[in-house]
Amino acid sequence: MKKFIRHILKEEVDKKIIAKSILDQLNLSPWKNERYQMEYLVTPAKQIIILNVKGDKEVVIQRGIYNILSRIFNDEQEIENFVFEYSEDNGLNVRIGSWLSNSVDVGMLEDDDEPIILDNI
Repeated sequence: MKKFIRHILKEEVDKKIIAKSILDQLNLSPWKNERYQMEYLVTPAKQIIILNVKGDKEVVIQRGIYNILSRIFNDEQEIENFVFEYSEDNGLNVRIGSWLSNSVDVGMLEDDDEPIILDNI
């Protein structure tokens, strides 16, 4: 029984490590737009990959990335949990009760967006 539990835990960790390494390769940085209550994880080319719409409690991920994650994780709930955790770990404030959706084009940074300054404490 112990071996079975260890195998399940190892498999779960490996999935998260794989998914995290894929997203980490995109060199995402956190940005925000206070007026529209939105936060983003953005590539150096200013392409938004993950969008957190605070007013609607919606988190939107680019469909191509979602499709990659769906091949790693077994179901949508696992993908949602991973995306929320990854977003929070990288500076976004995902509200309790938020839900995940995906879109072909999440958007690009605009002139009135500003970087989120992370405390390195």
